[in-house]
Amino acid sequence: MVTSVNPSAQVRAAQFSFAQDSLGQPQPVNAVIGGFDYPGEVIVADAWEPEFGEQLNSVNMFRLVLLQTSGRTAPTGILDKRILVAVQSNSPAKPNRIGESRSSYVIDSNPNETRRNAEAEIKSIREVRANYAAASDPALDRLTSALEEYESKVNESFAEDAHELWKQGEIITSSESNSLAPTANQIFLLDTPESWVEVAAASIYGPANFHSADSVVETIFSDL
Repeated sequence: MVTSVNPSAQVRAAQFSFAQDSLGQPQPVNAVIGGFDYPGEVIVADAWEPEFGEQLNSVNMFRLVLLQTSGRTAPTGILDKRILVAVQSNSPAKPNRIGESRSSYVIDSNPNETRRNAEAEIKSIREVRANYAAASDPALDRLTSALEEYESKVNESFAEDAHELWKQGEIITSSESNSLAPTANQIFLLDTPESWVEVAAASIYGPANFHSADSVVETIFSDL
């Protein structure tokens, strides 16, 4: 359901997680387009599952599926025109790195080991936060806030690592869609997950000129 928001408020799409325990699970997000709030969901997954293409419910207005692998079974059976599936490129143009500027994780030699270490760290952070969530001590509040911020940075490093792979990949939509699908370069123009959600929603509900192949930052984000 579309709801109006204060156009002067700095409302951003909800952050979603790349952690292992969130893979394949719908994660609620919101995009603000022209002063209106559009609820949707993001699914981060290693491979395509038929349920990702099922019809949206009465609450969500779009779904962005981010497939973290390429070269497997292509997405089929997309039953809703408001579903966008991002498939990664087979041949990245850059070395595979995780957010060097945002965290200490670099995965030049063993990406699987580094990802496991980051996953373990996120799990530990969540356990500590859960233990102190009910505490009323201001010092513990600051600790949990710091842990939440650090978890967000680790999560952003996952996104930064995969950004170029999605940007160089392709977007797949329903075969019955009457409109042109946005390009991967348009959705992943910026490296922030919040912008991916906003552009995905804008490609469905935004301005008619969005689908121009030469759309630039100013054009894509002009009505967001």
